[in-house]
Amino acid sequence: MIKRDCSGTAGAAVAALLAAALCGCGVPEGDSGGPDTWPRFRGPGGAGVASGDRWPTSWDVRTGKHIAWVLPLPGEGKGSPIVWHDAIYLTSADPGNRTLTVLRVNRREGTVVWRRDMVPAFDAWTPAERKAFLQQELAQTGWAAPTPVTDGRRVWAAFGTGDVVCCSSDGALVWQRNLGPPVSKYGLAASLVRHKDRIIWQLDQGDSPQAGLSVLIALDGTTGETVWRTPRAVENGWATPVIAQVDGHHELITTATDYVIAYDPATGEEFWRAEGTAGEIGPSPVVHDGIVYVVNEGTHVIAIRAGGRGDVTNSHILWRSDRTAAHTASPVCNGRFLLEAGYVLICHDAESGEVVWEHDPGAWASASPTLAGGMVYLPTRDGITHIFGLGPEYEAHGEADVKEAIEATPAFAGGRIYIRGRRHLFCISR
Repeated sequence: MIKRDCSGTAGAAVAALLAAALCGCGVPEGDSGGPDTWPRFRGPGGAGVASGDRWPTSWDVRTGKHIAWVLPLPGEGKGSPIVWHDAIYLTSADPGNRTLTVLRVNRREGTVVWRRDMVPAFDAWTPAERKAFLQQELAQTGWAAPTPVTDGRRVWAAFGTGDVVCCSSDGALVWQRNLGPPVSKYGLAASLVRHKDRIIWQLDQGDSPQAGLSVLIALDGTTGETVWRTPRAVENGWATPVIAQVDGHHELITTATDYVIAYDPATGEEFWRAEGTAGEIGPSPVVHDGIVYVVNEGTHVIAIRAGGRGDVTNSHILWRSDRTAAHTASPVCNGRFLLEAGYVLICHDAESGEVVWEHDPGAWASASPTLAGGMVYLPTRDGITHIFGLGPEYEAHGEADVKEAIEATPAFAGGRIYIRGRRHLFCISR
């Protein structure tokens, strides 16, 4: 079933039918489903931390060393793969043919289990809106930059066309909804997050807060109906929110130009905000032990104690650092150290913000780092994954090359690493 609307209103009979057919929405936020899952952008909790301690530390695509399989991918896409047990899900798009695609891949064999192709739901747009969007240059994002999210029974995907879709695990299209013509400088890139039975998308748009286009929206995962919708007085951004448990409740933590803002994921009500960010916000926040870390190139690195109410700028900001590097990559933290990546790597002391070390990886990192088995895995755009420790000094442990540009953040599940390159999906195994 396809819904082509921008208002969020749909027939009660349709909603009831879908709810009866697909009651419930899987495991709650925070339950990853076990070590064989990587259900959203940057894995469980969006922290970029993989469980387990046995991960490949070298591979070579030319010789096949530790390469379990390689799968050619259709179209184009920069969204990361996600994993639920034997299933890998990822998205792609073909703007020339106006096609949106969700793929399910068997993670052990590297074969396509099903492929669901859809067309953007442009029907509610005016001809002028369609023309303007199709003529827009979106080289930095494209139509398939957001990463999908799954609960094992369903997969939800968002696209740069403003479409959100839900597919069952067997490939049936459950619903499709278009949220209106995107108005974003570089296109849409924020990924979906899930909280219980709700799918949340941070749609920060427009060239100024006064444009009134930015919104945080929660959809019913079963029906696609709007559960709540919270306007945001911020300009366009590309960061994905995270959901953290703080003092017995959940906080949906978002970043934007000027502010870090936390909301109640159940209602969309604002809990707190802190001022201090600036520039074009691409990196997502990361939370460790109740501390929110926010990075962005050309502004500050900020550490904020979560759990406040109202304006917490003067009460909950623990430290700021003016030395920043991250442009699109999100940070990773192990409690003692915070790592950010861009054209250079910068390691901060997590308690003070002091710069501990810097390192030049030789290429830009647009994918985010992942902490796995005590090591950081950081892909750069030249196809090389840099493996090093997150400690008081830079300690290299190896480099591995897939000979293909990497812009998506890899998935880590069941002792294997899944890397999306520009044209292929690579499975790295011990």
